[in-house]
Amino acid sequence: MRLSLKKAFIFSNCILLTVFIFFIVTGSIFYFHGKYVTALGDRWIKGYTNSASNKAENAIGSLATGQSGVAESQLLSWRQFQPGDRVYPFKRQIFIEFIRYLHAQKNYAELVDHAGPWLSMNERDVTVRAYWGDAIRQLEGREAEGKQVLVKLWSRFPRNSMVQRFYTKISVEDDDLTALRAIQNRFETDWEEPRHTNGWHLYWDTGRGFNQSESGPVRVEKHKGEWRLLGDVSPRAIRVRIDLPAYSTLRFSDFFFSLGDTPQNSAVRVLGQVHMIQRDGSWLQTTGGDDPYLIFNTSDLTEEENAADTVTFIGRFQAVRPRHEWFETMTARFDL
Repeated sequence: MRLSLKKAFIFSNCILLTVFIFFIVTGSIFYFHGKYVTALGDRWIKGYTNSASNKAENAIGSLATGQSGVAESQLLSWRQFQPGDRVYPFKRQIFIEFIRYLHAQKNYAELVDHAGPWLSMNERDVTVRAYWGDAIRQLEGREAEGKQVLVKLWSRFPRNSMVQRFYTKISVEDDDLTALRAIQNRFETDWEEPRHTNGWHLYWDTGRGFNQSESGPVRVEKHKGEWRLLGDVSPRAIRVRIDLPAYSTLRFSDFFFSLGDTPQNSAVRVLGQVHMIQRDGSWLQTTGGDDPYLIFNTSDLTEEENAADTVTFIGRFQAVRPRHEWFETMTARFDL
């Protein structure tokens, strides 16, 4: 019995010693080699988001060919992701294209069935609510309900492109010239210059995620016939996020990071994630959504010049006047 207690004592001490050594070694790695740990985490995040991006592109591509099964399966497999999760923006991209597909196919009842649970998860998704309202309007006995949804959305979110489109649709059907003139005035006002120069935000992540304490102003200025934006970020940044003005229609030609006094490094090759922005050849163009942003994985760039005191983010873009077929049809029909 005495021997068994002695063995148990030795065994328990060996376990405690092993745990102690493990924490000492782990702590030393984080303390003395934090940069490598951060880089490893950044590469994992990049691989994770790239995988999600590829799945989203595949699902959206299948919708373009008239097949909705891949998109539905992907949305089902991502049902646990909520706003704020890294995968959520990709999930939303698929869902927006999915309900756009259902709307084009006039599958209004199915659209309502899918949009309801989505709005329970994210009641602030104005674009989905606009599709939901227009789909309700097509169902027997619910026309007034759907119209009320769109009228309310127009009063609160007149800049949203889908709200504009569906509210214009019901105004045309009702021959409501007062409402149509109000839509035209809003459409023209939204093209004013301040819309493109206000609403920019720049954040950088040094390992603690994007937060208000690691953010800075964005300077927007006219430069040789095009717009240019500039902002300084930390040289320790592993990711940089630029938030664009809501409901804007902008086309970006290029992005750069200037490390100290060194030549500019192209940022396009480290572009990790886009939201409410689509590729148009060599350009990136906003889609008129309410939350457009870009995220760059910058750990490789900053490692190239880790002695730089400052890193300047530079982007060049053009403000594009949107051309909507529904708007042109409206103005031609009513001679506005």
